[in-house]
Amino acid sequence: MLPFNKPHFSTTEIIGDSIQGCDSVITWNSTNQSFDISDYSTSWNNVYNTYVANAYMVNVDQDQMWPPDNNIYSKQKEQLQKVKSSVSALNTPRKVICHLQANDSTELIDTNDIEFDVYIKSRPDEIQSKDSNSDSKLEIIDGKMVIIANLGNFVTSWTSGNTLHIKAMQTSTGYEGNAEIILDNKANAILYGFEPEVVSTGNPIILSDDMSAPNIISIEHLAESTTLVWNSVTGADSYQVYSSDDPYNNFTLDTSGSFNDTTWTSTITQNKKFYYVVGINSSKEIIKKSEVVNGK
Repeated sequence: MLPFNKPHFSTTEIIGDSIQGCDSVITWNSTNQSFDISDYSTSWNNVYNTYVANAYMVNVDQDQMWPPDNNIYSKQKEQLQKVKSSVSALNTPRKVICHLQANDSTELIDTNDIEFDVYIKSRPDEIQSKDSNSDSKLEIIDGKMVIIANLGNFVTSWTSGNTLHIKAMQTSTGYEGNAEIILDNKANAILYGFEPEVVSTGNPIILSDDMSAPNIISIEHLAESTTLVWNSVTGADSYQVYSSDDPYNNFTLDTSGSFNDTTWTSTITQNKKFYYVVGINSSKEIIKKSEVVNGK
């Protein structure tokens, strides 16, 4: 933690230059759900502001007291740079972090209610999950649930340009969400102590039913029938039509008509009718209702 009496240590570059053999300054960014990393090569990269009372991690090559006199360490910096230039970036990052968010953003998610699959898109059979002993796992970070995907434990090593796919499922609701990130090796990347380089998928996975309501496209009146036509709904395995003489109340399941995919035809009655259509996903117990339309 940056002490209250050190406000002049206002950037990661100032902190790094004050610590013997330091090659990186790291902090957790709760907004982006990823680590902000400022690292040193010939100069400091990705420099960001630092603040007292905030926690920062540093990677150093020896035990020491801080803050030291940074003027005596130029030779150590030169030696460190020589080491850094020889480090391979193969298969970094080692971990990907993905934030999970409930369909209702105020809802707290129970870790026992979440399952997930992680795989390289070109090799969907090599799946990591919560129960696969792959070290990919769920964690709570800054009060938010995240999936941490361990990229080092795939059967086949990933390469730059591979797409990582993360699928999360909420077992109690059947809701699910997906995220993808293109993996990229970074030139002269360094593994930061015991915590390898970490990247984030960026936007969170929002756990939702992923099914929209039907939209009634047209109503056709013929001599003795009324036909409703609506758009096909992804995720719906069946539809139902409800009708009423009152546009606001007393809707009941209308079994008078017959279905042909997303078309329903019924004999016209003498009473004025109002209709709506529901899409149903029986496996997830999801029902989505269209707007009410006038079927006169």
